[in-house]
Amino acid sequence: MSVNTLFVMGRCLIALLFVMSAIGKASNWTGTLQLMKAHNIPLPKLGLAGSLIVEMAGAACLVFSVYLWPAVIVLSAYVLLVTLFIHVTDAARNQGRQQAIPAILSNIAIVGGLLLVLAVRGAPAS
Repeated sequence: MSVNTLFVMGRCLIALLFVMSAIGKASNWTGTLQLMKAHNIPLPKLGLAGSLIVEMAGAACLVFSVYLWPAVIVLSAYVLLVTLFIHVTDAARNQGRQQAIPAILSNIAIVGGLLLVLAVRGAPAS
């Protein structure tokens, strides 16, 4: 397989993660709002709507390879903020620590994958 084909597949798989996350949040709007309120997220309704926009728009940018730099920067910042405000907070409070640590590590890996999108973007197709 060519580098270009692998790059497209990788971007689509990362995008799928964000699409599924957005669908999960939208289909459980009330539960997600309660989670955000429990973690003292300011303006939870606006934050939830914003997260859906970030996830869906970011996924579209990844799939169609448009605005990759801004999309990766925004998605990475979003993932890091979610990690900090939800998962690190849970781990620090020792609430659901066994679920928080793997979530923190997987989110770090997601950011790594997003950064690879930027690195490979300039790679010539084979």
